[in-house]
Amino acid sequence: MQHLILVKHAMPVVRPEQASNLWPLSEEGRRSCHALAQELAGWDLATVVSSVEPKARETAQIIANLLGVSWEVAQRLHENDRTGFPFLDSVTWKAAFSRFFANPQALVIGRETADQAYRRFAGAVEHVIQEHADQNLAIVTHGTVMSLFVARANGLEPFVLWERLACPSYIVLSWLDYRIIRIADKESGRG
Repeated sequence: MQHLILVKHAMPVVRPEQASNLWPLSEEGRRSCHALAQELAGWDLATVVSSVEPKARETAQIIANLLGVSWEVAQRLHENDRTGFPFLDSVTWKAAFSRFFANPQALVIGRETADQAYRRFAGAVEHVIQEHADQNLAIVTHGTVMSLFVARANGLEPFVLWERLACPSYIVLSWLDYRIIRIADKESGRG
């Protein structure tokens, strides 16, 4: 059976004055990619594909280099569009994302609803899979869109899944129906 592994990027440098889609990886994040690559080594990956955001690109590049596989960047795998969404304290931030997931048709954060983010991301995943047919593949992306995608395919609550994801973490899915095979997250000891 072939596998698709969705990877949430490693820990970025948090810069409150800068949009989060511009954040690079932190030193801690770069170091954590080594352990992540060791965990992913057993999945026989052929390619690592990344969103355009720096923290995802850097995570993908480090993992791919350590595994000795190719990597590339693909469009539309980025995080939900948070344009205009301010940097918030953790309690307020978490409450905003709870509303985002609970009201998928409403514009709660930035310029993209949860439904819009899901459709964009799902279409991008389908495109990447078509480009890499018959290969085990990792996509390095972001927690919100990853949670929307996996939750809808598996009948889960996206907010609960989102809260479980660490920087980095990953979910192994079956290739054809996106059913969960393994989750490596906070509950499993990752992060």
